[in-house]
Amino acid sequence: MRGNPFFSLFFNDRGIVKVGDLVSKDRIFLKSNKIVNSSLPPCFSFVLMGIVNAIPSKWRSLIKAKSYCVPLPLERTLFQITIVGKLVDLLDVTSKMVYNEFRSHKQTPPTAKAKLMSRYPDLSIEWKRLYSLAFEITLDTKLREFQYKLLNLIIFTNKKLYQFKMVELPPYAPFVTRRRNPWSIYCIFVSRQDFFEELLSWLANEFNISFNVTLLDILFGKFDIGKDFLIINHILVLSKFFIYKCKYSNLTPSLTVFKAKLKAIYKLELYIAKKNGILLKHFKRWESFLRFFS
Repeated sequence: MRGNPFFSLFFNDRGIVKVGDLVSKDRIFLKSNKIVNSSLPPCFSFVLMGIVNAIPSKWRSLIKAKSYCVPLPLERTLFQITIVGKLVDLLDVTSKMVYNEFRSHKQTPPTAKAKLMSRYPDLSIEWKRLYSLAFEITLDTKLREFQYKLLNLIIFTNKKLYQFKMVELPPYAPFVTRRRNPWSIYCIFVSRQDFFEELLSWLANEFNISFNVTLLDILFGKFDIGKDFLIINHILVLSKFFIYKCKYSNLTPSLTVFKAKLKAIYKLELYIAKKNGILLKHFKRWESFLRFFS
């Protein structure tokens, strides 16, 4: 009634629990044998009138048009609802189970995730693995933070950096005054194809690590490899972070400088690994590069 469910123990004890219990054999509402034989007090009679009025008029017309059918008794031992694709006895259902079931049907992907899916429909990577990649491949919190911001489209571009007084641009500069394009940071990596080609060539010649990368590999990680999975994705994330820093320092990405950054990251992770007692794991990850770092 008024959009809310209705239950009365008074009516339940008298067998009036279904809409069919309100209708007589002549298809007249409130004239059924159960109601007539119950000798209802006026207050409960008014309640039943309200229930009938709450039934949509089209439904009432359909009920009156159909031939009379004796309502079957409710079998209270067979009340079951579907939870997570399984039938569960109503007595065993908790409010938390019902809430989670409703929530599973109402869930929508986060705004950033939805935008990425719309922008890159060919992206078929499991999102849980995508978000956890940075925690697998590096111990450096800055790289983890950068990859997180990249996936959530919250990396600052020139407009925000100018507001923070981090870049020198006049207030009338078109790039500053126009609306921020959330994809501009992705365009930076695309424009540095020459750097990635030089990087891949160096990895192949020096460490015998040969692989090809697509735009999706650069942006989200390379998942179709087995050997050197951790170190390859570590280098891809570091290269993106390096290009980003160069962009907003007005510098051209250099492989020589990148090598120095790579050595610095190795030393940082070596220190963290010693502190956390995971040196064996650290050396196994960087095994192909140990000669380069020595």
